Amino acid sequence: MIFFFLYFVFLDRDSDGYPDEAELWNEEEISLFRERMRGFIIHALKEQPEEIKDCASLLRYAYRMAMKPNKEVGEIFKNTLGYVPEDLRSFKYPQIPYIREKLFRIREGKWDGDTDAFSSFADLYNLSHYSMRFISREVEEAKTGDVIIFSDKRGIIHSMILVDIHGKKNLIYHTGGKAGIFRIVELEEFMNFPDKRWRISSGNRYFTGVFRWKIINDGG
Repeated sequence: MIFFFLYFVFLDRDSDGYPDEAELWNEEEISLFRERMRGFIIHALKEQPEEIKDCASLLRYAYRMAMKPNKEVGEIFKNTLGYVPEDLRSFKYPQIPYIREKLFRIREGKWDGDTDAFSSFADLYNLSHYSMRFISREVEEAKTGDVIIFSDKRGIIHSMILVDIHGKKNLIYHTGGKAGIFRIVELEEFMNFPDKRWRISSGNRYFTGVFRWKIINDGG
């Protein structure tokens, strides 16, 4: 009996470092999570919450808030989307199986029951390395909630989060710094952006690619 208990506690079938019970495996629920993220990305753009001070804090905010139950965030959805998407069924923040409010993995390795490998905070480097996985350098594969990453010889330098609005793919991000602001730009504009460093193109060495949250198990 103890063996079977430990087997399920330490289950990490995809070896991504997250306990399987803290991930989304059902296509319908994955779509629901993306829609909930979409609501909070748009909400952040409109309301500009104080906790968002750079591109990484925008990612953490949208990811965390999308997991909260509707009894806490239903009004925000109603005001932002005009309706309230269903609650996630697999889990709700902060009661995430095993890791609770520690949503972000901060070091390499499979899930082995060690919650110290997780934190409620992670910078952009840790988010992209341990809480997300690389998908492609073909931006056509990006979906709502996916993250566009840029880097240079110093490492990861910037992120933008993709959201579909009225059938068009947009990138929303925060510029960071004391004078930082929110911006929304249609994805197409970044294909031929004036500053070549920020062009989303396989020919741009600064464009690292499209990343997806590890908890989304959609075959991507």
